[in-house]
Amino acid sequence: MKRRRNHLRQRPNRRGWLAPIVALALVVVMSAVALVIDRLWLDMATEEAQGVAEAAAVAACRELASDDALRAPEPAPDGRIAAAKLAAENVASMNHIAGQPYVLNSDSGDITIGVKVQVEDTGEVKFVETVHEPRSVRMVAQRLHARGNPVALFVRGLTHVAAGEVQAQAEASIDNHVVGFQSVGGARVPMLPLSILAKDPLGQRQDTWQVQIENRRGEDKFRYDPSTHEAVAGSDGIPEIILNPAAPGADPVTANMAFFDIHGQVGRFPLEEQIRLGWSIQDLERRDGRFLMTRGPELFSAKATMSKPAAEALKTIVGECRAVMLYENFTQPDPNSPGRIQSSGLVAGRVMAVQESGGMNYRLVFQPGVLATHSAVLPSDLGMVGVTAQASKYVYQLKLTQ
Repeated sequence: MKRRRNHLRQRPNRRGWLAPIVALALVVVMSAVALVIDRLWLDMATEEAQGVAEAAAVAACRELASDDALRAPEPAPDGRIAAAKLAAENVASMNHIAGQPYVLNSDSGDITIGVKVQVEDTGEVKFVETVHEPRSVRMVAQRLHARGNPVALFVRGLTHVAAGEVQAQAEASIDNHVVGFQSVGGARVPMLPLSILAKDPLGQRQDTWQVQIENRRGEDKFRYDPSTHEAVAGSDGIPEIILNPAAPGADPVTANMAFFDIHGQVGRFPLEEQIRLGWSIQDLERRDGRFLMTRGPELFSAKATMSKPAAEALKTIVGECRAVMLYENFTQPDPNSPGRIQSSGLVAGRVMAVQESGGMNYRLVFQPGVLATHSAVLPSDLGMVGVTAQASKYVYQLKLTQ
């Protein structure tokens, strides 16, 4: 028995040599967890940087397609570039990367404005910085050691790495060779079911788009305030056109505007809803979700009068830029049936005021504007290779191109 007790007394203490191993294992595991946490943190910051780059590029590109192009005199190119960069800076500051608002310094080269050109010999597409009719914006969002703004990491005490770097790039472009609109992702199309008399073939009428807007004969009594998104009194260098519907019982040909039915189903013309919200995918279902003007002039059912519900609906969108259609040749052989108009083009603008002209008569003050939207359709979107639509002053497609 004495010999056995001596043997047990000589057995090594396992707790003594297990403790360092367990501690080492914990350090390894915690370091691995720390690396995973930091990696996830940097991945999230990279996604946020991508969002900042895309939002800033789109904002700058939208500023390139602004109402300034319609003013007389048109602002200098340098002014439009400066406005685009400022728009990018403002949008970037409203976004965060790794919990901090992103500060964009447009003078640091993070934002580049220009055009994309194809090299004739190689077919390669290159980005060229220019102030002459720029159409694209490239934006880099980055937090780097060299910039003094790297992303701080959580567990630098274990990894001995205090901060990491993130970088993302985006490109947005505008194109005004638009042939129509489509519903994207089920979203509504920003178009009014409103059509404006394009021109008078006899040259006698003065209340047409051609005379009042293109020839700049319209008055300039309203302006759009982008800070409040409202139409206010005052000149802004862009003329307006007064749209007069036909009075009840009057000859509709005397009107210079008409509401037209895109839906195409007799007895179902949700006019007030379309005014307030734009066209839904259901409104375009008989046109495969698209409103295109690639087949030349098209006839639409239309009415030249304005009801009180329609006028009230228009008041809710005062100052909002929407696309509208130009028309020619309003005809109504039967007074008891809808009239017909023939389409002749797409423009865009804002209802600046809805005015009552006595009784149930109304008139609209309409100012042209520039609409940049991802729902605009180009010939290339339709697979029309080698086809180029006429450039528009009023409607642009705006989308991310990289």
